[in-house]
Amino acid sequence: MVKVRLWGENAEIEKLVELICNELDGVRVLSISGNYKDRGASVYQRVYIDIAINEQTTPPQTAPNTIIALKGLK
Repeated sequence: MVKVRLWGENAEIEKLVELICNELDGVRVLSISGNYKDRGASVYQRVYIDIAINEQTTPPQTAPNTIIALKGLK
């Protein structure tokens, strides 16, 4: 399971949550939190999503340089 924090304006967060839920075959959304208002006078909000990787789908092909860069993050 992967925990993801989305941080931005409410309309942008709603669009991204919809895309993640409906357009990404490689993931399964387990839960979505409510909106949390950012501190102070900020217009941004936070939403937390729990996502599981769907093992039944074929992962997208990535460029070799991307894979090397990602391995360097460990």
